[in-house]
Amino acid sequence: MKYRCLAGSCLAWLILLIGCSQPEPQLRSIEGIWTCTPETALDYPESKRITALLINEGNGGIIRARACFMWDGSYLNPWNLEQASFSDSTQTLTLVDGDGDRYEGILDSDQHTIRGYFWSGDPRDSAPLDTVDFVRADPQLAQTLFYPRPPGSAGEAPYSYTVPETTDDGLQTARISSPTGDSSALVSLMSDIISQEYGRMESLLVLKDSKLVLEEYFYGYDRAKLHNIHSCTKSIASLQLGIVLDQNMEVDLTLPLFDFFPEYDTLARDGKELCTLENLLTMTAGFPVDEIPGWIDQDNQLLNILSRPLSHMPGDEFEYNNDNSILLGGILQNITGEPADQLLEEYLFGPMGISNYQWAYVNGLPQCHSDLQMLPRDMAKIGQLVLNKGSWGDQQLVQKEWIRESTRVQVQESEFFDYGYHWWHRSASNKAWWEVPERGSNEEHEIIIALGFGGQYIMIIRDLNMVVVTTASDYANGHMARSKIPMVIEKLIPLFE
Repeated sequence: MKYRCLAGSCLAWLILLIGCSQPEPQLRSIEGIWTCTPETALDYPESKRITALLINEGNGGIIRARACFMWDGSYLNPWNLEQASFSDSTQTLTLVDGDGDRYEGILDSDQHTIRGYFWSGDPRDSAPLDTVDFVRADPQLAQTLFYPRPPGSAGEAPYSYTVPETTDDGLQTARISSPTGDSSALVSLMSDIISQEYGRMESLLVLKDSKLVLEEYFYGYDRAKLHNIHSCTKSIASLQLGIVLDQNMEVDLTLPLFDFFPEYDTLARDGKELCTLENLLTMTAGFPVDEIPGWIDQDNQLLNILSRPLSHMPGDEFEYNNDNSILLGGILQNITGEPADQLLEEYLFGPMGISNYQWAYVNGLPQCHSDLQMLPRDMAKIGQLVLNKGSWGDQQLVQKEWIRESTRVQVQESEFFDYGYHWWHRSASNKAWWEVPERGSNEEHEIIIALGFGGQYIMIIRDLNMVVVTTASDYANGHMARSKIPMVIEKLIPLFE
């Protein structure tokens, strides 16, 4: 059923739906934000997918409906609706999506529940496919899911620049300044962001000359709300490894992988004995990306990964793989005897005043590949630390040599990106993938990037003494997730050149 695949092929998440005119009181009865009940949510192995539905009255009594799916309480992707109607005589809501699937639900007399069924768009399927019931949700959820900024009385969401607030988090702030003195370019960029030209962005922060000059939040986010930074976690784990290597001089990147896992040395065969710590960092280890069923112990991540036959010999080719970073977490723990998150708190986050964050664990092992949750302002601090060559205040937290080596080009990922030690790298030598670039790639500045699924970025532009942070929920649209890079290159950087 197409509903079950979460409408992943949608091109737009905001749909104007035309239904029938209704008497005003009846329309108000169906208006509001609704979510499906947990019992009728889409059931996936990792979590349930909650369907959210927003119904408003349009001009002349026309119904407008917008819908999306949520994952762990956050926006996941759109549900492509094309038609909607509500009958006041039968209190029946009808929705038809882009695949022709139809939902019909009846509003209860208490006006707090819609009970209904889904039918396939295939006329040969006469029986309903799913039972889906909706209940009224907190009105604030509509802001979180559907409105980048609260609309004004006329439906507009105008932008007005505000100097970031100085707090006790250690970041200095200042008014944004442009060499051209042209504020219209910033207003134009922000208007495009609010109009979702660059996806579903939830925060945009800019540090210039060590001061926070731009801090904008959308969809109900603010500076106090944690965000999953996904694979930006890998870049932070790289910083942590640099600290550990400085404290353990006998360890170097050329050591074989199994030197760190002697308990699994019987698995060091068929080419795996050639894998080094550096291969993990450069994503050239050779372990397969695809899951292969039937491993010995699904609860032991390290054994599960190390047991797999290689897909290619270590060092032969770049292949982005979360397992390399999971193994890095095990290595950090085996070198020091402490879990990675405790090391980070002691030697990096603590000295930087980063206290509000959450690590993901699997069977006692902190995950170094993804799912660290942080505040955007603290993400900006990480970028500033790299820009400062590892120093924070009067402390050298990460050695300059490690910052230089980990962020320089070590391997080529593709014609679009190069890769260091868990840091991405983009410069004039890389090709632009977006359509009709306004700036030729030979005009680009070198950018060091921590990159996370769905549009999470920490970008360091050294020659402009600048850090850019974005968070987003473009999980179902890779093009929009990646659009943050051309946005920075072609729209944001020119404000400061």
